[in-house]
Amino acid sequence: MEHFKELLNTESNEKEQVDQNIEASAQEQCIEEPNIQEVREVIKELRNNKALGGDNICAELVKYGGDS
Repeated sequence: MEHFKELLNTESNEKEQVDQNIEASAQEQCIEEPNIQEVREVIKELRNNKALGGDNICAELVKYGGDS
């Protein structure tokens, strides 16, 4: 039980440091933006008949909606 108390009751400075490390790592991995062809290939691979995402847009709309 003590182990979990120590894990869950950390100082906010530690959490902020972890958040900063995660963001820095993510920025290092995202060196360049994807080009239009890469985006089109990923969109083709989207699966149909799945739940909506956080934006409430279904994959079929993205796939068959056209360029605009």
